[in-house]
Amino acid sequence: MTFEIFNPWDVSTSSMLDNNDSPAYKKIEELTGIHIIWYHSASANAQENFQLSIASNDYDDAYFLNSSYLNKGPDFYIENDIMVDLQPLIAEYAPNYDYVRHLDEASYLTTLTDSGYAVGISQLVQNKQWAFLGPLGRTDWLSELGLNMPRTYDEYHDVLVAFRDNYNPEAPLGLAISGLDDWLMAGYDTVFIGAGGSSSPNNFLNFGGTVRYGALESGFKDFITMLSGWYAEGLVDRDFYTRTTIPGLQTELILNHKLGIAASLYTFPDSLDHLSDAANDPIDFYGFQVPVKNVGDTRKVLAGYSSMTLNKGLFGTISTNCDSPEILLQWLDFFYTEEGARIANYGIEGEAHTVINGVPMITDLIYNNPEGRINSMLPKYATAQTQPMWYDWQREIAPGTSQAVFDTEELWDGNWEDVYTMPTITMTSEESGEFGVIMADINTYLSENIIPFIIGQRQMSEFDTMLAQINTIGIGRATEIQQAALDRYLVRGN
Repeated sequence: MTFEIFNPWDVSTSSMLDNNDSPAYKKIEELTGIHIIWYHSASANAQENFQLSIASNDYDDAYFLNSSYLNKGPDFYIENDIMVDLQPLIAEYAPNYDYVRHLDEASYLTTLTDSGYAVGISQLVQNKQWAFLGPLGRTDWLSELGLNMPRTYDEYHDVLVAFRDNYNPEAPLGLAISGLDDWLMAGYDTVFIGAGGSSSPNNFLNFGGTVRYGALESGFKDFITMLSGWYAEGLVDRDFYTRTTIPGLQTELILNHKLGIAASLYTFPDSLDHLSDAANDPIDFYGFQVPVKNVGDTRKVLAGYSSMTLNKGLFGTISTNCDSPEILLQWLDFFYTEEGARIANYGIEGEAHTVINGVPMITDLIYNNPEGRINSMLPKYATAQTQPMWYDWQREIAPGTSQAVFDTEELWDGNWEDVYTMPTITMTSEESGEFGVIMADINTYLSENIIPFIIGQRQMSEFDTMLAQINTIGIGRATEIQQAALDRYLVRGN
């Protein structure tokens, strides 16, 4: 049988025409007897193309999405006969998926909407991943200066002063374009998503069932005050708000000794080691601890994409245009079997992976391929991360992964207790529309107004007046909408 699936994974960088070029998908077709016609979209146009497909009323059989695509709320797409409610079908036609989603009760609830629908088959991970984005820095400079790893904001300040005075880097501290790196802000128990900034799920916090807006918390102003002071002292990248790539991934900055500390990927230390060794200029650019106010403090806000549940927020929906939803659901269920998950995650044994002491490990074909890095080779020989499956994030770990990579788990998540993070809530179509309009205006307003405070163009004495404007824009109503969605989530499944 043949089905058509919309999958917004941009294959242009992989020398593939579509997923069927992958040996893993070829093997899955052989085992299941199901052929897929794939519709891939460049990431920049993916949401627009999805909306055009839905507006045409000529739906593909299935769509691989994340929740942001369903801008009217997931219930809308079921109640308007666009997507099939899979909940009544899962026990019979997707028993493996049903088993996996019940392994963790909190994750199971995230596979349902407030109305109890299953709008799709969710990608579930085999175990929680620690934060994959956090601070890396010149640990070799620390050693040369006889300094300890900084744990608090005061200790970070002193280390940055030492880096500035002894090495004169262009950017002692590198920041995202918004200046609002969540790893740096988390110790103030606040969050705000700006353009290219924080990675937390949204701008709201959950204080024991009560929703509060992160930018209105006292810690937010305290954080901006601190950051403004550091900028004035020359401890922060002077041009952070003009950079299009986060500094922690700009190898030119690092290899030329222009960067002290910045956010980067947890696997980056090994990538940089190879580059610096090739340049005959070894550099230790390893993990730094996420800072807190006082030694021994526990931060209560998520940072760096730390996992809250086993649900990765990606899913495969089946449209009402599909003639055989039960068979397509069985095909999706294959990816939650041990055999299907192994092929999807690791590709073909003996080619893309080998088994060492019972554990699958990717081969040189993946982690040492001249065509590209791991994240571009895995979709080519296994399956793309956008596939709904029983996902094993540890496939990213190569046999030769250094201890510096594994050290980031404790450095980035060791002082984190998940207390204030909002769970995965859903809004109704009416709420989504109203909320989207309000928050687009608020986020634009704050993104435009916060940087002048950081770089000293505006005085902190004006900060409260600036924040007060978001009440006029409608933050109160946006908070009410989030509260209603949280209230529904807290009784979901009862």
